[in-house]
Amino acid sequence: MDHMPTARVFNGLVPQKEVSWKFLISGCLRQGRPLKALAMYAEMQKDVSICPCKHTFVALLKACAKTKNLRTGSEVHAKIERTGWIDRDVFIGSSLIDMYAKCGRLDKAQKVFDKLLVRNVVCWNALLRRYVEHEQGSAALNRLEKMQFETISPDAVTFICILKACGSIGEIVKGKEIHADIERKGLLGQNLIIGNSLIDMYVKCGLLDMAQEVFDKLPTRDVVSWTSLIAGYVEHGAGEEALKCFQKMVGDGTPCNAITYVCILKACSSIGDSNKGQEIHSEIEKNGLLETNFLLCNALLDMYAKCGLLTKAQKVFDRIPVRDVVSWTSIIAGYTEHGHGEEAIMAFELMYMEGVRPDVVTFLCVLKACGHIRDMVKGEEVHAKIESRGFLDINIIVGNTLVDMYVKCGSLTRAQEVFDGLHDRNLVSWNALISGHAELGQAEEAIKCFERMQLDGVSPDGITFVCILKACSSLGATSKGIEIHVEIERQGLIERDILVGSTLVDMYARCGSLVKAHQVFDKLPV
Repeated sequence: MDHMPTARVFNGLVPQKEVSWKFLISGCLRQGRPLKALAMYAEMQKDVSICPCKHTFVALLKACAKTKNLRTGSEVHAKIERTGWIDRDVFIGSSLIDMYAKCGRLDKAQKVFDKLLVRNVVCWNALLRRYVEHEQGSAALNRLEKMQFETISPDAVTFICILKACGSIGEIVKGKEIHADIERKGLLGQNLIIGNSLIDMYVKCGLLDMAQEVFDKLPTRDVVSWTSLIAGYVEHGAGEEALKCFQKMVGDGTPCNAITYVCILKACSSIGDSNKGQEIHSEIEKNGLLETNFLLCNALLDMYAKCGLLTKAQKVFDRIPVRDVVSWTSIIAGYTEHGHGEEAIMAFELMYMEGVRPDVVTFLCVLKACGHIRDMVKGEEVHAKIESRGFLDINIIVGNTLVDMYVKCGSLTRAQEVFDGLHDRNLVSWNALISGHAELGQAEEAIKCFERMQLDGVSPDGITFVCILKACSSLGATSKGIEIHVEIERQGLIERDILVGSTLVDMYARCGSLVKAHQVFDKLPV
């Protein structure tokens, strides 16, 4: 909008009517200039004789919502109260609810709603939508019950909101009730957005069969339908199914968007299908998406890193114009997981030089790299950084990985210090320490640690038993080995865990109990 000519035209209007302000303010909003709309309102207020009409109020509330301007929104609310429009117009009420909710004040949105003398489905939807957006799914479902109690019939927008609420909190029972209601009203065949929301709800609740069933019933499908289903298969570890679904989507002639490609690259990562990943890369390049979509760059980088194609991963990484913590962590993780600890640590140092702050996942990857190459000096540097960020106090996985890193570097003293400082200890914490003692020839300490773990009320798993059986073997501690054997039998691990069974055979053989070794051997399923 050319403001000077507009201002001249406006100033030439005699008299300056409210309707002219309404058109100017609404025009700014339609052009995506909410700040200018609010500036126009400030000018309008200089003339005390002008009282905004309801359309102007609605436009102003939308501008406040878009800019999250709670102060001006509250001022507009006060003026609306004086005019009495809240009692007479549900659209103003809905706009007020929307403004407060978008400004993060659901409490005020609820108060406005409670004061409305007339509440139709539009008002209810405005409230429901914002509860869902603020991740308060239970509150949204509670409001739906009140809406139904007031005999207000839900419309398509209501169903979409409530399906999102059900998906966000895993409320499958209510989700199925809503599904049945949608089917009764024949909306599934009429409204694609409802169909897509149903698929998304079932996906989030882990019911992929139901998601597929809804998908198959849709008379038409768009990129959202296909991508929701593909994303569901990826998120629930069914990478092969995701790829099959993607092939059908391509065969159906539905064009992919960036989110589809992100999902399918994740599928390739999960099943290690680098060939398909490279095909997708070529398609992305052909469509010119790599230069414009940061999320896609990171997904492609992650796919190559997880598939072990580190040269290709590095090339993608080098092309990313602005690298965030996800980009750096993906390349560091790739180097770590594929045995290139030095490169992982070098990338970590470059990340710091570029001023990117590592997150918990980055630190976990670097600690693993330090453990792999037994670089305790760098490990202690990373430990200090973790301490300074307070991650050790809030994340048990960081503590466990630190213990494991010091164990792999051969420093059981430092591992024990970290272990003793942990606020919480789980099975992984104990296993890291026990395996360290066992692997570094401190069998007696391993057994003592195992006994302390049991006193602490932590139940051993297969990894614990393998470590302790090895300790018994090295000490020739048959009696302790028999105790462990009884516990293994009680948990049914000989039949379920071949490594535990084999280690038990080895323990008896090394302790000279060949008859018992043969008895266990005969029980092994494989």
